[in-house]
Amino acid sequence: MEHTIPGSMPSNLRDRHPSDPAQKRFATGRNSVKAFYTGGNFKMKNKLIDLNNHLFAQLERLSDEDLKGDDLKAEIDRSKAIETLSTKLIENAALALKAQTLINDFHIKRAPEMLGIVGPGDE
Repeated sequence: MEHTIPGSMPSNLRDRHPSDPAQKRFATGRNSVKAFYTGGNFKMKNKLIDLNNHLFAQLERLSDEDLKGDDLKAEIDRSKAIETLSTKLIENAALALKAQTLINDFHIKRAPEMLGIVGPGDE
């Protein structure tokens, strides 16, 4: 897995030729990948409540007593993948909350751009 420097665009998008349709789609605008990685005005489509709903839906699928054999194994594998990703999402949300708390508590005027967090001087 490639690690990217915070504030940089992933290489699979950065290294594409500008005429590539995928690159054009993500290259400009408020909702661009670049805006996301540089702290632009990017709005997430999903919220933590959505993660909660996905986790409970997966729990319901695992609780299905009719699930047997390969289907059960596939659901268990899917659950492990969801759990791993969920953990990372929750860790990221906790970090963002901690950063916002520090900004508020210490009256930091301008948050580092790579955080994508609004400080009092960023409004």
